[in-house]
Amino acid sequence: MTHSPTQAAKLLGVSVTTVQRWSTWFARHLSAEAAPEAGQRRAFTEADIATFRRAQRMLQGGMTWQQVNSQLAVIAPDEEPEEAPPAGPSSEEHEAQGLWRG
Repeated sequence: MTHSPTQAAKLLGVSVTTVQRWSTWFARHLSAEAAPEAGQRRAFTEADIATFRRAQRMLQGGMTWQQVNSQLAVIAPDEEPEEAPPAGPSSEEHEAQGLWRG
């Protein structure tokens, strides 16, 4: 399944202009459909959307688009970067401290 720029923008919660800008910035990490030849319609695959989501998280984390581009180069297309662990002690830590009441 492919998505139009408008659909991709809605999925990502960004503007179409942002999707177009990201398409240029991260072109080497996207499918051929995302950067078609002149006169062809742009379309985004599920993998393209996943790439945008990874880039979006990194940009929101304070990285520049150039840094994100470098990081995307070392992430396999089907690999999700590790998420930050939740804040606060885990249930095991609570239990070890005698605080767990579950």
